[in-house]
Amino acid sequence: MDAGPVGTAGRPRGGAGWSGADVNAAAAVGAAQLPVVTYVLLSVVSDSGDSYGIGYGGGLAALGYLCVMVFSPPVFAFLGLVQAVAHTLPAVGAGHFLARRFRGPEWLWRLLSAMGLGAFWAVPAAAVTGVPHPVWVLLLRCSAALAALGVVHVRRRAPTPGRALSAWGVWFRSPLVTLAAAVLAVPVTWAGYATGVLRMYEPPTLSEHRLTAEWRGGGGAVLRLGADGRARFENLPSQTGAESPGRDFVRCDGEGTWRLDRDGEYDSYLEEGPEERDGVLLEPAGPCGDDTFWTIGGTRESPELFVLFGDPDAGDLRTLTRR
Repeated sequence: MDAGPVGTAGRPRGGAGWSGADVNAAAAVGAAQLPVVTYVLLSVVSDSGDSYGIGYGGGLAALGYLCVMVFSPPVFAFLGLVQAVAHTLPAVGAGHFLARRFRGPEWLWRLLSAMGLGAFWAVPAAAVTGVPHPVWVLLLRCSAALAALGVVHVRRRAPTPGRALSAWGVWFRSPLVTLAAAVLAVPVTWAGYATGVLRMYEPPTLSEHRLTAEWRGGGGAVLRLGADGRARFENLPSQTGAESPGRDFVRCDGEGTWRLDRDGEYDSYLEEGPEERDGVLLEPAGPCGDDTFWTIGGTRESPELFVLFGDPDAGDLRTLTRR
């Protein structure tokens, strides 16, 4: 009796069992998507938080690119295998189970199962990374959809004489999946920003009343801004002039004055035309330190003052939080 078409490693075509070809296809498609997923996540994280005006250029960027080129392929391959075992293949099995009990094409049930399981795995992913849950839902659903369709494609080609995809053949075609994921990421990301699921970071707008407080930072730094425009500080990093060559800042104790600057006139690194960052200009009265511009950052609930000393690409960031 004819047992029906047989796929790779003796698995029935369309069956719920996992063949070696299924695992390989799911891992290859998952790994191929990871460069795009990583880029989207990094973009979301950088857009949703304050970059503090720090750049990553020069030798640091070159070293980073080198590390990515050397280490990312095996890392992505391993993570693709993890996704295949934990997400894609369980969804394929669930799709086969549902297709046997309900009407409709099996590939559609596999696709729906993959997207549903993506919402489940988005919960721990959001908890571990801090990236919002809706972002992970979008990414994992789209990723699982491509992976599930990849398994279906390999299974359909496997029983065709002379056209079975070998393990290397699947991985050789994986750049096409990367391209498809990149094309898919554009409308998905746009939709995220359009619907408000993704948000660009906007620094808080603080009044002089909100700034009038005690601010503390690392190294025992204390800055007290008074309602009368007076300021007192202890061990506070302050800009230095030519009289201290080779030093970006000194720590000072003393008094001075402060004022709120909404035009970014004194902001050395974050000049953005009509969208300058608000900040506090601190003018010490004593000989220790020069006028220093502290940019307003953080959020309205947890505001910060920060200053970047030295080169923006490798500067020394100092932050103060409101107490």
